[in-house]
Amino acid sequence: MLYQCFLLLSAFIFTKAQMPDRIIFPDTDDFETECTLVDGEQGMCRNIKYCPSAFDSRERVRTCYFEGFEQFVCCRDVPKASPASRACSSYYPSVEHMVGGLNTRPNEFPYMVALGFETMLPDFYEFKCGGALIAPNFVLTAAHCARVGGATPTVVLPGGGSLTDYAVKKHKISDVLIHPGYKSKEAYNDIALLKLKESIRQFQPACVGENTLLDNENITAIGYGHTLFGGRSSDDLLKAYLLVVSNKECQKHYEDATELPRGLMNAQLCAEDRQFGRDTCQGDSGGPLILYSAFVPYVVGITSFGFGCAAGTPGVYTRVSMFLDWIEPIVWPKS
Repeated sequence: MLYQCFLLLSAFIFTKAQMPDRIIFPDTDDFETECTLVDGEQGMCRNIKYCPSAFDSRERVRTCYFEGFEQFVCCRDVPKASPASRACSSYYPSVEHMVGGLNTRPNEFPYMVALGFETMLPDFYEFKCGGALIAPNFVLTAAHCARVGGATPTVVLPGGGSLTDYAVKKHKISDVLIHPGYKSKEAYNDIALLKLKESIRQFQPACVGENTLLDNENITAIGYGHTLFGGRSSDDLLKAYLLVVSNKECQKHYEDATELPRGLMNAQLCAEDRQFGRDTCQGDSGGPLILYSAFVPYVVGITSFGFGCAAGTPGVYTRVSMFLDWIEPIVWPKS
């Protein structure tokens, strides 16, 4: 019996030694490591979620290793970092460490802004939408927030604090840029940029970038929206933890949506809170969906529309990564 066990063990060792291209489990998995692509070029081991080349049908993907259920693949590096990536590196050069919405901590979301619309009273504004500071002089928001009832926002209140904090300076908007493909009766291309008259230096912008695969990711929605459907808006910033659901699953809830005559598109994403029923609501429009990657906040979505609030239907958001070709030449024209 002992002899038989020895033979089995020997066969197992021999078989493992002959296996080509074994999956490697590294001793240290906190950092990217070099690897060799199928065509012999040099690449970097990277989480497949953040490797655009892995989703190119012409690319053969080689696995580096697994961290639990997370697959790391040999990723083809982009020769030149995009303007958005270079901007993000300057914002975060060294990082070491709603309906039913939860209260936020002071300065938890410094890149959050509220969009102010003029009223009959001088120097008094009505805040109807949200947005995210993505550069010192640019705010990212929804296209339907850039023109509400024929009016455009004239100021932004930065910092993600209370709407009644009059110590925070309001910054004037110099230009409103709506995506050329947006139509007011549809939810497609629901994205806009607000250029500010002067840069905001006291609050840190958020990043935008390539976020290839988001299904089942945990993300954070923030906004000043209604705390109940049909209720009043919150003066304080709220947050909700949501889960991204696939467009295929989400489409079932929007079969008859007049805002989506061609169904959900790749430039949109859906998210919901299945456990506590938290959701974005009116007034949250234009606010960001945040994904944290190595503690860096990325704006991956913009609150667009939905059926009711916390009604058991996922909310629909604009997928920011699909609009980088439009955003980058405007925000970083010389990069």
